Amino acid sequence: MSIAGVRYRFSGQLGSGLAVLPLAALGSALLCGLAYGYINVYNPLIYIQALVTFGTCWLLGMAVSRAARSAKVRNPGFVAGMSLLAGLLGLYAVWTVFEFAFLQRFAPAGVGMTPSLATCLVSPGMAVNFADTLAQAGWWTLGRSGSPVSGILLWIFWAVEAACIVGGTVYLAHTDFVKGVFCEDCGQWCKETQDVARGELSTDAQMLAGLKEGDLERFAALPPPLTGEKSYFRLDQRMCEGCGNLGTYQVHKIVTTVDKNKKEETKTEQLTPNLLLTPDSVQALGGLISRGKTRAQAKKPFAAPPGGDTPAEEAPPAAPEA
Repeated sequence: MSIAGVRYRFSGQLGSGLAVLPLAALGSALLCGLAYGYINVYNPLIYIQALVTFGTCWLLGMAVSRAARSAKVRNPGFVAGMSLLAGLLGLYAVWTVFEFAFLQRFAPAGVGMTPSLATCLVSPGMAVNFADTLAQAGWWTLGRSGSPVSGILLWIFWAVEAACIVGGTVYLAHTDFVKGVFCEDCGQWCKETQDVARGELSTDAQMLAGLKEGDLERFAALPPPLTGEKSYFRLDQRMCEGCGNLGTYQVHKIVTTVDKNKKEETKTEQLTPNLLLTPDSVQALGGLISRGKTRAQAKKPFAAPPGGDTPAEEAPPAAPEA
């Protein structure tokens, strides 16, 4: 019998998001714009700029997602729209602050007063003219040529940067938001508990297909991994602490590799969305949790899945010497 859950779906309610999320988008955009604009002027190294671009996307995305959680929004489409707004506002703030900081630092003496930050922020036409003028002259170099990057090449770089900021903000906000589960009866978000159970990593195609459907019977057929094993299947759980009537689970694949420098890298792949717990899956999940996360903690031997090799049992710990 397959024990698989039904995908959890949000109710679509907006909560107080109409009032909260636009403010969160605007506030985070201004803060990120101030930081990014000045870093762009005073530290124009492309490698550092790449890190700053990712940091900007992350901050904008998390600001919208967490504000949506606080406002009890249960509409992923609305969150995606607000994150798009945050990304666009952030991109505009980055450019206008960059314009202000650039003119403050590089404007030749005797040309008169440079525009204030407030003037730059409310003058999109001035920002476009500034970008066009700067693109013609260029202002930073790539490699050892010493020639400034300008023209079409600079516009391409800026277009990629803009796509990363806007697209990255939407992606990160949506990815973080849809991890949540909201109990409509209690009006609160469910508590997440990671790593409640583990299963030995398997390369069997049927096993993997079953796990991607959230089949807990297949998960139970896998023995727990050996103690110290860093690659395995992992179960996470979310439960409403108010009523206890709403719960979900997710299956993840954890793979740890070691490179030639003996540096470990762990990758986590989400195999399922949030799946609703049913009476059958609750019972199966309870059994998985109680059996222990490693084979040494298991209370009984585990038979191998059909066609597999029987897993070796770990030896019990030696008794202390008298």
